[in-house]
Amino acid sequence: MATRRTAKRRTPTQPAAAPAPASEDLLGQARAQAAALLAQAREEAAQLTDTAARAKAVAEQELIDADQRVTALRKQADADLAQAQGELADVEVQRGQAVWDLEQAKRNADAIRAEAEDFSARRRAFADQLHRDAGEAATAVRTAAGQDAQHIRDSAYDEARRLRAQADADAVQLRASADRLTAEARQVRQDAEREAARIVADGQRRAKLARFDAEVLRRQADAELERARQVRQSAAGQRRGRAAAWVWGRAPWAALCAAVGLTASGEYELAHLVGWPGAVAALLPVTIDVWAVTAFHRGRDVKAALAMMIGTNAVYHLAERGMFGVDGTGRPAWWLIILAASIAPIVVWRVHQLIGTGADRAPSAVAAEAPTAAPADRPTALAPVAPTARPARSKAGSPTRATGRTSAKSSAAASDADLIASARARLAQGQEPSATWLMNTHGIGAKRAARIRDAAKAPVPVGGER
Repeated sequence: MATRRTAKRRTPTQPAAAPAPASEDLLGQARAQAAALLAQAREEAAQLTDTAARAKAVAEQELIDADQRVTALRKQADADLAQAQGELADVEVQRGQAVWDLEQAKRNADAIRAEAEDFSARRRAFADQLHRDAGEAATAVRTAAGQDAQHIRDSAYDEARRLRAQADADAVQLRASADRLTAEARQVRQDAEREAARIVADGQRRAKLARFDAEVLRRQADAELERARQVRQSAAGQRRGRAAAWVWGRAPWAALCAAVGLTASGEYELAHLVGWPGAVAALLPVTIDVWAVTAFHRGRDVKAALAMMIGTNAVYHLAERGMFGVDGTGRPAWWLIILAASIAPIVVWRVHQLIGTGADRAPSAVAAEAPTAAPADRPTALAPVAPTARPARSKAGSPTRATGRTSAKSSAAASDADLIASARARLAQGQEPSATWLMNTHGIGAKRAARIRDAAKAPVPVGGER
């Protein structure tokens, strides 16, 4: 029997180690592609190996069959030598053919195995090339990202340096302004001290001359000096009272401006929420706030104006948080749009009722709208203040008082009832009887002016004024 030959299977070489990952995403994709190609190559090599194994098994089976036939022929030859010798040549020929077929099958299997190994090697080379390409691409991406980050850092540093330089310049300007204001205050203080020293020195000189003349003249000089001191104290107190009245007379306007600014933001955002463009949306806070200020000034329709301001701000803040008037996506409801569009006609109606037209206007309203001098309690443009001339001195040495002081004294001598009646008459004309107006008009002190103002604004008892 012929010996059986067993073909050794070649194990596929392992792929080369993947390069170190350069980028997580690109390397993962490259590895996935390489694994898929390697799996496909292994599957094809396994198929080729199975085909070669089946061909070898068929050849071996044919060889076994040939050996069995040869054994049968030999037994038959032993039984019938003559017949066996005649057929021996045929058996040898068949056996040679079977051996040749087996060798041919082995050669074919070797060729198929070599082709599979060559295909697997080419697949591995392709996978290694993909690995290298992925690593190069990841390196390029990392380099570009580093350059972009460095550019962003440089831009941020430049902007920070620019802002710091600007802040330093602003600080220098503010410091210079503060130094200038300090110098001006110091100069004012020095002027005041020099004026006070001059007044005291003048009084002392007069007292010394009066002592030389006679005891009577000394007493007269002392009395005159005392009157001059009292006049200075009265003038200083009146100036302080006027300054305090001026400040407190304008403090409510500052609070009013701040409150109007706060409410105007909510009114503008409400108009913007319902879809009005920017320029049109800005008209809504102007409409409501001008109406409110006019109502405050006229002393009428104040509750309606305040209710409108409160309502618009409350609706906007609730709608902004999705609690009222909007759907799940933040879009306003149809009825909220209608309410916002109805605000302007309502304001037009109320302003018409507030100011009136034609026969509806009261005589007091016409008188109030007549051009008058700007009252001192309303904010006006600041005009330059002329320096106050020093009072002229009489021959006797005492300063002469201005003629307006006589009218101020006569107004100050008026009773509280007359002052209250004057303040109520101004209030009836739609103007504010502020403490500053009372001080400037009637020449009274700040405390008395505040008391008269409060009494004029107080409700009148049913039985009339007390």
